[in-house]
Amino acid sequence: MVQRAEIAHPTGTLTVRRLLRVGDVTGEQALFLAHGIVTALGRAPVAGPAASVLVDHHGEVLTTGPPGPLDRSGLAALLTLLADNVRSDERARRTLRDAARDIAAGAAAPEVASRLAGPDPERVAAEVAVLVNAALGRRPEPAATPPARAPLVPVPRRPRAGLRPLWRGLAALAALAAAVLLEWLLLHDRLSNDLRVLLDAGRAAPEASAPTTVPPRPVAAPAPPSSTPVGGLDLRPLVLCAPGQSCQVRLQVDLTPPHDALTLAWDVMIVDRCTGAQTTAPGGKLAAAAQDTRLNVVTEVPLPAARTVAVFAVTGSPGRASSPPLIVGSPSC
Repeated sequence: MVQRAEIAHPTGTLTVRRLLRVGDVTGEQALFLAHGIVTALGRAPVAGPAASVLVDHHGEVLTTGPPGPLDRSGLAALLTLLADNVRSDERARRTLRDAARDIAAGAAAPEVASRLAGPDPERVAAEVAVLVNAALGRRPEPAATPPARAPLVPVPRRPRAGLRPLWRGLAALAALAAAVLLEWLLLHDRLSNDLRVLLDAGRAAPEASAPTTVPPRPVAAPAPPSSTPVGGLDLRPLVLCAPGQSCQVRLQVDLTPPHDALTLAWDVMIVDRCTGAQTTAPGGKLAAAAQDTRLNVVTEVPLPAARTVAVFAVTGSPGRASSPPLIVGSPSC
């Protein structure tokens, strides 16, 4: 985590409140953000912590604004807001609420920050950076161009030897013909018997059937592609996913204006394309203001150990709609 003093809302940043409006965060992500906020404001307090704390596209917490006394009530409210947006991690929620209570009661910021530190900050910072870039509509930076290979140097060919004299070729052909004739005279009966055995075995043995592949079952979407105010959903993997593992995905929800401020609930439906078995994984809730037209959320989806599955994102209230299927696994059963 770093702490800087810059102009309000520099390029490539957004407020913590705006980040939380994209969707719920995991317990590790919330503790990571809380540790950065408490550390930054504890070292260099600024006026109005809720409005002066930003997160940049690298996942780092920034502080902006003029210096001022530590606003303990505002900082406690920001920690409570993080706790309210944690997804299915009661321990993290309890830790954040305890930290908010201690800050409001006058506890030292470094002491509170030490209880919020996580075991793998670099990994969690990368996850937060994905959320920030998704909220800002930024594309991932292109990978570095691999170094050009050195040009291939042709190996010089040896000069071909001159043609052998004709008599040497004729002598080799004659020797070969003599060897074949001698082998035929000596082994004629044995070769005939072996050939008959092979032919009989081929007739008696059943023909080996070629391996067949079974195509997956057709999978129908659990809901229509749109339903007011949901204009459409797009579910994409952020990493290479495989059945039996946890798959990191990004869900994008397009909203159809006009609409009021709303909270959109969503889940994940997983269908085994070979057996038709269905499972449902909890998703979360997305808060949208009246002017919002697009929402993004990054989450982890546990996939069953099947050969091939179809994954749908399904919204509920106030509009039930489904994304196109995300196919993971083999193309056949």
